[in-house]
Amino acid sequence: MTFWVAGAALVGGGIAAYGSNKAAQTQASAAKETAAVSSGVADRQLALQNRQYEEGVARQQPFLTAGTNALARMQAGEFASPAAFNPNDPAYARPAAFNPNDPAYARPAAFNVNDPRYARPADFNPNDPAYARPATFNVNDPRYARPADFNPNDPAYARPAAFNANNPEFARPAAFNANDPRYAQPGAFSFNANDFQVDPGYAFRLSEGNRALERSAAARGGLISGGALKAASRFSGDLASQEYGNAFNRALTQYGTKVDTANTGFNRALTGYNANVARSDTGYNRAVNQYGLDVGRSEAGFNRALTGYNAASAAADTRFNQGLTGYNADVDRSEAGFNRALTGYNAASAAADTRFNQGLTGYNADVGRADAGFNRALTGYNADVGRSDAGFNRALTGYNADVARSDTGYNRLAGMAGVGGTTAQQLNTLGSNYASGASNTLGNYGTAASNAITGAANANAAGTMGMYNTIAGGINTAAAAYANQRNFDAYLAR
Repeated sequence: MTFWVAGAALVGGGIAAYGSNKAAQTQASAAKETAAVSSGVADRQLALQNRQYEEGVARQQPFLTAGTNALARMQAGEFASPAAFNPNDPAYARPAAFNPNDPAYARPAAFNVNDPRYARPADFNPNDPAYARPATFNVNDPRYARPADFNPNDPAYARPAAFNANNPEFARPAAFNANDPRYAQPGAFSFNANDFQVDPGYAFRLSEGNRALERSAAARGGLISGGALKAASRFSGDLASQEYGNAFNRALTQYGTKVDTANTGFNRALTGYNANVARSDTGYNRAVNQYGLDVGRSEAGFNRALTGYNAASAAADTRFNQGLTGYNADVDRSEAGFNRALTGYNAASAAADTRFNQGLTGYNADVGRADAGFNRALTGYNADVGRSDAGFNRALTGYNADVARSDTGYNRLAGMAGVGGTTAQQLNTLGSNYASGASNTLGNYGTAASNAITGAANANAAGTMGMYNTIAGGINTAAAAYANQRNFDAYLAR
């Protein structure tokens, strides 16, 4: 059993060692291929950088040539500045400095404002008691006191209570009712054939006439004969013709009587109503008149009291106005004295001011004459300075023009030389960038190749060590299994 375990361990170790060795060989082969690819890429990068450098140099060459030529012209002295300008050339020297203190145009001594000839009078004293105002007028002096305020609500002349127009003592009766049915008018007069037929007079005469005809016919023995009927019909027609007017007049007379009766009742009722209204109005008017008398007595007392108050107030106002008039007269007298004194002061001051102004005017005339001489001399000096400055400025302008022409040419050459210098710097930078890029490319390629070779060596070493370690592990496992089996057999043998 122990030999089988040891054998299996050795076989497994051998298989693992073989696999590690194959993996190391594959990794080493990949590292070599990577180094070859990196070498090709580095060659193409170097070629591209070289072409870019050569094209950059070709493009910058004209600017470098122009700058070199301009620098040579500058070094040869082209466009050199003219000799320095001499501001002290006697051709445009200024005259001697102007002397403002020349006695030929000296000013007179300063004007003396304190000369006693121009002295003003002493300041005016507005508080001099000679024209002091009287004491302030006292509006509260009891001599001008008014009476106490008038009291319009004094009960001595109070008005009576307001008149009561609704007092039931003189209330009017209810409104007259013209539509009272007791004296209503009959309907409109109407008389027709029916009214005629029922007229009592006509009916009586018709009845009596017909009976007489019947008695006459009966006496003759022909009560219902044709002659009797014809006589009855003729009688009725004649009677109707005769009686219609009488019946109409009787009906009209009766209608008029009814109308008169209704009118008499209406007028009697209206007369009674008017009498009641007159009695009510008489009582009302008596009460109104009495109220007016009472109001008149009250207002008469009020007016007497108000007249007395106004008279007392007027007397007080008169005393007040008299006192105020006297006060104003005193004030006017005081102000008249004040104004006289102020007028005298102003006249004296005006005379002093006139003398002062006359002296000042003479002083100003002297100063004007001195200033005129000074200004003439200064004007002549300024004209000489102007002529000198004009010559100086013309010379300086010509010099500046020469300097400007020289500076313009020089600046053009300096600009071209600057372009050449800039181009040289750019070419230096381009060469440095090319050298740096090539160095970086080669450095990167060396690093990549070194890493690939190191990786391949490490892979081979790792594969070899793995194989040996695997075999050693198999042997150790087999030895351990053998030792364990021996120990187990020893334990069983006990």
